[in-house]
Amino acid sequence: MRVIIAAILAGGLSLAALWGADKYLGIGGAVPAPEEAEDAADAVDDAVDEDENGFIAEDFEDVAGEPVEEFFEEEAAPVEEAAGRFINTAETDYHGYYMPSGLIQTGDWVLRHIHIGHASQFEAFEESGQDAGLVPVWIEFMHVDSEMLTTEEGFEYPSESRRVLADRFHIGEANFEFDASHDEIGDVYVYGSLDAEQIQGPVEGTTGIPALTGGMELNGERLRNVSFDHWYGH
Repeated sequence: MRVIIAAILAGGLSLAALWGADKYLGIGGAVPAPEEAEDAADAVDDAVDEDENGFIAEDFEDVAGEPVEEFFEEEAAPVEEAAGRFINTAETDYHGYYMPSGLIQTGDWVLRHIHIGHASQFEAFEESGQDAGLVPVWIEFMHVDSEMLTTEEGFEYPSESRRVLADRFHIGEANFEFDASHDEIGDVYVYGSLDAEQIQGPVEGTTGIPALTGGMELNGERLRNVSFDHWYGH
């Protein structure tokens, strides 16, 4: 209370204003008569010390020693750290290619496969400080007019394709989420459920039973009930 009175007097406010504020804030009783107010003002003047410059100095040391929390808003709770953009918590090794069960196309680009990297690729990605060029999860699209070429091992590939690296991915034991944007392909978002029982070994073909089912958004167009078979690759 003494601090409030001292602060108001330092600001040049009248004692009448003090009593009015005192009543408004609910920290005092009824408004005193003018004579009582003058007596109170004299008492306050007697109790307050001023230095040679006229600054009020009463209880300054006591006020300075009070905990900061009593005079300012409580310290805000620390902001929780934002979840990482690249998360892989799956115990199953989902490495391989996920081939669409049907045609998925946006403009002149056809989705060829979703790729989830090998454990060594994820390790290299983390060791690099999550270098954008080493993201181990991507989607490959091929141009509709691409010519199919063949490697020496007999593996076919399109003459014109684009690899869309994930800007964000989340791979859990039974869930998959992929989010990215590409200058030519556009915005790509995939979400779905993973089936560990349909993951094939090296060089084996697909089971014909989807290993990834869910939905997609391609440049704002929503595709529901899309599915992908798993192929380990060469």
